[in-house]
This record gives sequence, structure tokens and C-alpha cells, in this order.
Amino acid sequence: MRALMGRILSPRKVNTTCNKRPSFEGPSIPYFYIVFRHYNHLKKRNDFNGIRRKIETVLYLRRIRNMDRRIRNTEAINSPSRRKFVTAPEKSISLENMKYIFVLILLFVSQIAHSQVILENLRQKQEKKEASRWTLAGWLAQKERIQMMDYWLAMNTKDDPFEFSIGADSGDLDQSRSQGTSTSESSEDSLQYNFTAYASIIGIEGRWIDNEEAYEGSDISLHLRLLGASQQNTNINLEVGQYVRTLDIFTFQDEEFKTTFYGGSLTLYLIKYFGIKGRYYQIQEDTSDNQVEISGSRTEFEAFIDYSFVRVYGQLYQEEMDFSLTGNNPIALEVDGVNAGLKIFF
Repeated sequence: MRALMGRILSPRKVNTTCNKRPSFEGPSIPYFYIVFRHYNHLKKRNDFNGIRRKIETVLYLRRIRNMDRRIRNTEAINSPSRRKFVTAPEKSISLENMKYIFVLILLFVSQIAHSQVILENLRQKQEKKEASRWTLAGWLAQKERIQMMDYWLAMNTKDDPFEFSIGADSGDLDQSRSQGTSTSESSEDSLQYNFTAYASIIGIEGRWIDNEEAYEGSDISLHLRLLGASQQNTNINLEVGQYVRTLDIFTFQDEEFKTTFYGGSLTLYLIKYFGIKGRYYQIQEDTSDNQVEISGSRTEFEAFIDYSFVRVYGQLYQEEMDFSLTGNNPIALEVDGVNAGLKIFF
């Protein structure tokens, strides 16, 4: 019994040298004195019930003391001074780490930007070196390009840039006129005169048409020679000009139409003295003084033989014209002709 009481009532010392959180250390609780004071008296009286009640009281008071100690320790930990002591180092360490991380990021970004500038400077420097680098392959390619340019200049230029020609041709034409369900056809003789004048690659061409009954008119156009040194050479021309026709249409006599046209021509020499020529131009829509609208096209095919400055040629052509007038059925006029002629160059 005495050993049990010693274990229960012996006070335990608080360890103040460890690094754990500080525990509550208050003055000794006076219930120990109460127990020791009455222990011998209760023993002499053999009052074991009293001893048991005293032991229960001691155990109860020990529980209260432990609860009080935990409460005090909790309050000490949660106090402002303690929180500052515990969390401030953690926050300072976190902020310090963030500073280091931010500095490292800045250094990394600056290094990347600096490296990009260096790489760009190196690239530009290398491009300049490559542009000025002499190589055998580059020299041969440049020599070939120069030869091609010289060849083109030799083919498309000549010592005398001026060139002129005059010519005439005659033949037969067939005319077909359709209006609604009615169609009329006729044949007649045709006569055409032409001239050309070139200064280098720019030229003018004119033509006068004199038919017996079908129509009369003229074409005058401005030419741009894209390929070829002269008209007596393989050449390609672009042209734009004025289209004039006078004819009887609807109820109007000698109705005159003036409009523009654009097209092109190709002359191809198959052998030294023989070649072919094709020409096409589109007639733009226009209206005469009597509100008659005209549109159409003309196609020509020519075969020729050159003998020095003289050209003998034969020509097939087809000219289509569409006329319309408010309140009347439109008229479709188609002219097919075959001519033979002579042209002189000088």
C-alpha cells in the first residue's frame, strides 16, 4: 500500500533542458500535504475507505493539473510573441527563396535575350559572307546569265531601230446577217491598205478597209513588241487601238461606230524565208449616235514568204459584230474573207 501511494503521490519534475515546447511549471499543489497529513491518522484508524477516497481525490486533481498544463501550453504556443517566434523564420526563409528564384529567372531571361542578339548578329554576318563569297559554280552561273542577256539583246535589238512597211491586199468576202429568224447572205470584193512604223520595240499600225457594200472602216493601234528585233523576225506584239466601222444597220444609213479594241499577234518563222502569223483582237462595247450598241471580235491567220524586203502573203480573216437597238431584234453580222497581198519593208 505504501509503495502504491509513493508511485501515485510522487511529484514529477519538468524537463526544462530539452528543445521541446516549454511546459507549465507552477507552485506545488497543496493536495500532497493533505494526503500526507491524514495518511498516518487514517492508517491508525484502519479507515481504508477514507484512503480510497483520498486516492481518488489525488487522481482527480492530477487530471485537472494535466488539463491545466495542456491549456497553458496551448495558450503559450498561440500567443502573438510565440507565433512571431515560430513563423517569422519560416516566412523569412520563404521570402528569401523567392528572391533567389526571381534573381535566377531574371538572369536566365537576360541570358536568353543576349544569346538571341548574338545569334542574330552571327547570322547577319554569315549572310554577308555568303553573299560576297566567290565560287566557281556561282561564276559559271553568272556567266551563263550574262550570255543569255547578251543573246536576248542581240535577238531583240538592231543597229537601226526604225522600221517601216506599207502593203495592200484584196480578195473576196462572204457576209452573213441574222436578225431573229431571218438570215441573209452576200458576197463581194474587198480591199485593204496597211502600214507600220516602229521605233525599237514601240510601233504603230494602221489599216483602211474599202468594201463595196458590206462596210467601210479603219483600224489604228499602238504596238509593244515583247520579243523579236524586227517585224521580219519571230516576234510577239501586244496592241491596243481604235476601231471604226461605217455600215447600214437597222433603219439607219451609214451608221458610224467608234470604239476601242485590244489584242495581240504572233509571227513565227518556220524556216528562213517562210513563216506564219496570227492576230486576234476584242472589240469593246460602244454605242453610236443613234443608240445602237456594237461589240465583237476579229481573228486573222496569215502565211507569208519573205524575199529580201518584200513579203508576199495570203490572209484568212473572220470578223464578228453584234448590234442591238432598243425595241428591235439584235443583228449578228459575220464576215469571212480571203485576201492576198504584198508588203514592202524599209
